[in-house]
Amino acid sequence: MKDKIEQFHLLLNKVREVVDDPFDRNEKLKIICKLLRDRVAHYDWVGFYIVDESKKHLVLGPFVGEPTEHVRIPIGKGICGQAAERKETFVVQDVSKETNISPAVQKFNLRSLFPFLKMEKL
Repeated sequence: MKDKIEQFHLLLNKVREVVDDPFDRNEKLKIICKLLRDRVAHYDWVGFYIVDESKKHLVLGPFVGEPTEHVRIPIGKGICGQAAERKETFVVQDVSKETNISPAVQKFNLRSLFPFLKMEKL
């Protein structure tokens, strides 16, 4: 367990380095996606959804993994939209038991959704 915690601390430090790099936002997010997918064994798809200017939808940003049809998600719809609306982390252990999720996404066993806030805003 100690090794796993140490590995996540190293990963967090690497993510911090990327954030501090002079790249543009999308390049930083793409690098972070690759880091997470490559270093967390159970992550086979990692991506960022960005809140659009109307504050009514999440729009697919940088990601790594299989392409998805979910490029625009209304805030409040599905588990991604709910996590954004509530500004809460969701961890879904068994996606097949969720009623508010697209069948296209049910092939994944686990989904972790982490809304990122800046100044308490999504």
